[in-house]
Amino acid sequence: INDLLKLQELESHKALLNVESVDLTAQLQNIARSFEDKWTEKGLTFVVDMPKTPLVLQTDAESLNRILQELLTNAGKYSEPNSRVDIQVRHYNDQIVLQIKNRGSGISAEDVAHIFDKFRRGKGVTQQAIQGTGLGLALVKCLVQHINGAIAVSSTTSDGSSEVCFKLTLPLTFDQAQT
Repeated sequence: INDLLKLQELESHKALLNVESVDLTAQLQNIARSFEDKWTEKGLTFVVDMPKTPLVLQTDAESLNRILQELLTNAGKYSEPNSRVDIQVRHYNDQIVLQIKNRGSGISAEDVAHIFDKFRRGKGVTQQAIQGTGLGLALVKCLVQHINGAIAVSSTTSDGSSEVCFKLTLPLTFDQAQT
C-alpha cells in the first residue's frame, strides 16, 4: 500500500524534493555491506567498481537510496545462486552512470518493453515462487524521473544464462527547471 501511495504522489507531481549533497561512494559502500549480509544464504557476492575519488552529487538522498535498494533487491531475487552482482559507477562530464548487473534467468524481450509498468512481472516469476507485487520497478522509474535521471534495462544471453543490466544515469547537480 505504501508503494502505491508513493507512486500516486510521484505521478501527481506532489512529491517533495529534499536536494542535498550525497556522497555516492559512501552510500554504495553502506548499501553493499547491508546486502552482503542478506545475500549470504544464496551465496551471492557483491563487486563494486567505482572511481577512488568521492563522487558527490546534488540529489534527493531518500529517493536515490530507495532506487538503489529496489534495484539491488531485484538483483538478489533474480540472481543465480553462488553468482555475483556487479555495480559499476562512472563519472562522465556532468553526470554519473551507474550499472547494476546480475546473472540469472534474464528478462524476455517482450517483458523488457514493459518492465517498468505497474503490476507487471516477468513470465514464469509466479511459478518460480519469487515474491513481489510488480510495483518495485514502476516506483524506481518514477523516482528516477523525480530526480531528473534516466533508467534503462537490457538482458543478454550467453552460455545458457542471462545477464541483466540496469543502467541509471544521474545528473551531478539538480536542475529545478527540469522538474
